Amino acid sequence: VGCPEGPGGAGAAMEQEPTEQPADSEAVRLLPRTSDGVSALRAGPLWGVVLNLVLYMAAPMSMPATMKASGWVWGTLLLAYSTGVTLQTGFLIGEIVQSSPHLDSFPALGEHCFRLLRPEREDSVRWGKAGRRLCLVLQFATYYLDVTAQLLYVVQYLDQLSPVASGWPMCLWSWFLVVYVLCLPLNLMPNMSESRFMALPCALALALMLATFFAEIFGTRPWACDPGPARAPPLPRSVFMSLSAWAYMFGGHGMYPEVIREMKDPGQWPRALALTYAVVVPMYAACGYLGYYAYGDFAYANINLNFPDDVANRVSIFVQMVVCWYLVAYSNLVLVMGLEQARGLSFSRRDRAAAVQRFVLRAAFLASQVLVGLLLLNGQGDTLLALQSLAGAVGMTAFTYILPFVFHWIVFGARLSKARRAWYAVNVGIGVAITLAGVVGACADL
Repeated sequence: VGCPEGPGGAGAAMEQEPTEQPADSEAVRLLPRTSDGVSALRAGPLWGVVLNLVLYMAAPMSMPATMKASGWVWGTLLLAYSTGVTLQTGFLIGEIVQSSPHLDSFPALGEHCFRLLRPEREDSVRWGKAGRRLCLVLQFATYYLDVTAQLLYVVQYLDQLSPVASGWPMCLWSWFLVVYVLCLPLNLMPNMSESRFMALPCALALALMLATFFAEIFGTRPWACDPGPARAPPLPRSVFMSLSAWAYMFGGHGMYPEVIREMKDPGQWPRALALTYAVVVPMYAACGYLGYYAYGDFAYANINLNFPDDVANRVSIFVQMVVCWYLVAYSNLVLVMGLEQARGLSFSRRDRAAAVQRFVLRAAFLASQVLVGLLLLNGQGDTLLALQSLAGAVGMTAFTYILPFVFHWIVFGARLSKARRAWYAVNVGIGVAITLAGVVGACADL
């Protein structure tokens, strides 16, 4: 991963002086400079931010299998814990960013906090660069592979919807080429806030997905079968391994600073986050409890395999494909916008030449992810998927459970009580445990 010297975004190199700097000269020396043209991005209304956050976070169809791995008791405790802690870490990220608007990306946030670890030393700048690069690598690995996984899902959904006939010409690798062409128009979206218009039909797709979920379960009533679904108490190892799955359910924190920088009113961030959780958490609880009650230990990670092969199931597969198609574009924005900054392409440029440059760069970037996806289909697929899980377990968990507490402690540590510091330390420890669970699971598959 190339890391130019500019700290203002994911790989940002073009920078400008921030509009407001602290009066204290030492503080000025320690704060990274903002990315170029950030003011042109501040157009995202509250409803658009909430819509994008809900669509990115929501993974209700995976909840039955996650509850199966955790069981009734541990599943309830982990749902409550993950909800409270990840909501808090989202607020902590917002508090840091709003206190220093120069921190308009997670890599910039990492640079600032690492510099504060050694503010009186001459090597503070070097420490800052190390922090920025750490966050950049974590961000790149997490979301690059996340998009690759979304591409795989779209390809598999198309294959599931294809006719079962010996003369059918399409296979998985040819569907990849189709998906690439279908995703190209999404590269015309200039930034995250503009994606809200595409998110509107995807929100309807999410609602239809939930409707088919409940229709299939209440229509078939699996609990009325003889014998009914079994629910054996989960083994400790199963509960431990489920920690990484819960982390994925509440992921997305790694792009929160970038989302905040595009809000028309960044002061509404706490409200946006609260509304997001007010939508997602009841959705998780309903799907998790009902799906586990209906299918028990037979709940598949791909819940559509539990449904009969009928029209409602195919509609569910289709709308899930639509949502994944949207996530390909949205998740890539946090990475490609940083790369565009590295090439000297300001956020404020909206001319035709800039649009062409953005499209070519994003098309090439997406092509690289398609190639990785094709590798996942060959004989090395299991190994690469395990490596993807490994990167995700480390990156997603770090952004969600570890770095927000660590960075908030560094920035506001002087005003934190002993009890709050202890709470931060406990949660960082739990985040490390979640990381270990993901690493163990991925290594077992390698």
